[in-house]
Amino acid sequence: MRADDIAARLRARGFRLTAPRWAVIRYLEGNDRHPTAQEIFEALHPQYPGLSLTTVYNTLSTLEAIGALTALANGPDGQRYDPNVEPHANLICRGCGRVVDVPADGLADLLRDVAARAGFELPACVADVHGLCADCRAKEAAS
Repeated sequence: MRADDIAARLRARGFRLTAPRWAVIRYLEGNDRHPTAQEIFEALHPQYPGLSLTTVYNTLSTLEAIGALTALANGPDGQRYDPNVEPHANLICRGCGRVVDVPADGLADLLRDVAARAGFELPACVADVHGLCADCRAKEAAS
């Protein structure tokens, strides 16, 4: 989702678009690294010295509430945030916490069908798949 679209969505729900909130939104736009709140804070604090970690967490919580991002399960480095709200799968390394987006061709339809049969509605369809990345598998094999 584009930063301007997120800003419009915030305004439509009565939220003010403060400079710190806008900075977090711009940082997340197109970001595929699935950052933690701490990583976002550390990246933005030099340009926004008044920015607090609490503001970053509050902004992320607000963005999640309006459907502009997804909070992933806690990993070794803490909770990560995914600004990609299109149907996809997250491959999550249980060793290092790295997250990689992969297209969910057909997966979203399958999950929505399964959910519907169970009486659930899935407005967003993101699947988390846990395993080991190549680097962690190599480390594990070497030890």
